[in-house]
Amino acid sequence: MNQMAWFTSFLLFVAFSGAAGANGPAATLDVHAPDSVSGFWGRFFIIEKASRIAGWITPEDKTSDYKISGIHASENTRFRAIIYVPGCALQTVDLAISEARNYQYSFRCVLVPQTQIQGTVLQPGGGLMRNVTVEAKYVANWAAAFFQYDDGTATEIPLGDKATFNGQNKFSLQIPDLSKDKLASSADHPGEIRIYVRDDANGQIADQLRLTSADPAKPVSRMGGIPISALSDNGAVLRFCETESLLSHDSYGFAVRDDSAGRCAP
Repeated sequence: MNQMAWFTSFLLFVAFSGAAGANGPAATLDVHAPDSVSGFWGRFFIIEKASRIAGWITPEDKTSDYKISGIHASENTRFRAIIYVPGCALQTVDLAISEARNYQYSFRCVLVPQTQIQGTVLQPGGGLMRNVTVEAKYVANWAAAFFQYDDGTATEIPLGDKATFNGQNKFSLQIPDLSKDKLASSADHPGEIRIYVRDDANGQIADQLRLTSADPAKPVSRMGGIPISALSDNGAVLRFCETESLLSHDSYGFAVRDDSAGRCAP
């Protein structure tokens, strides 16, 4: 477990233990992924009436088990989570934590096939994408409705693989075909795939690539992401452009605009 993940878990333990000590009986919860998995992703809320405590499970934890201690058990307490295990369909969890005992949730993997995105990035002035990698995240726009709470934080699930650009600003990225995921592809769970560029020098996300072309019957999302319906196990060939944060800047820090057809529309 990395330092940040350990610190987050420690804070959650303190928060839950403090609440339990003040309000009565405490419960524990073990979230178990398949034994073959070394690290999985999850976002969860412990909910009791108007009180909510949020937490994250990250692949950096390098474990197939995640334990939460000191949960205040009551007839109003619930554990809600969205969990993603690489290669498997998304799962949601909604458990009542009504008794002071150990609860267990075991992830049952429903396999999802892989697909490839073949992407071309159109840069203003024909510049090349250098010293960066590209990666994909699934954005669960339905998460706030599921958690029945919106704290303003996007639920973005990293899909694993990263890719580099060739000399023609092309990349090939393998991701799960979420159009074959029953939950992710359902009409009442709107979501999209967003493609991000990460700076190799500092390891930080530098920008999102905005989708500029797709099947006319499957329109681009408002945020420039890839609609789940545009994916298929045959792969997809898509065109992207950069958003302004990766354009060149003048001496005052303002983005330098041009009339290039490759520039993202405002």
